[in-house]
Amino acid sequence: MLYEDRLRVEVDDASAQEPVVTITSDEAENGRGLVLVTFLADKWGSSHRVFNDGSGNYIAGKTVWFELHRA
Repeated sequence: MLYEDRLRVEVDDASAQEPVVTITSDEAENGRGLVLVTFLADKWGSSHRVFNDGSGNYIAGKTVWFELHRA
């Protein structure tokens, strides 16, 4: 979402597990995303939400978001 003073990016997933910033080894194949977001974004967070899978089932999930403010 583009606002007058910032850009907000949101990503949804079907996991209710809270995002955690972790420091990984150089050999790790994943786990660097939130480290990058923490260093580059002006603000980030997450919120719980419920998804409908299209078959009438509801699945717990979350939205992870970050914001970049205009200079």
